[in-house]
Amino acid sequence: MGASFNLLGMAGLPAALPNGDADPGVLIAADASELDAITGSFIQAMAAHRHFVRDQDPPPV
Repeated sequence: MGASFNLLGMAGLPAALPNGDADPGVLIAADASELDAITGSFIQAMAAHRHFVRDQDPPPV
């Protein structure tokens, strides 16, 4: 949980969209106590298969 967030940062992958909104495909729980709260969001993210809000034309430079 916390280590995964750190891994995203070390890989240079943002947890937010370019406009600053939360990325619906990146779910972050600080610890196990938050897992129940994000389970529904996780199921929705998996069902979406793809998150088109990430696509931009033209892509940011």
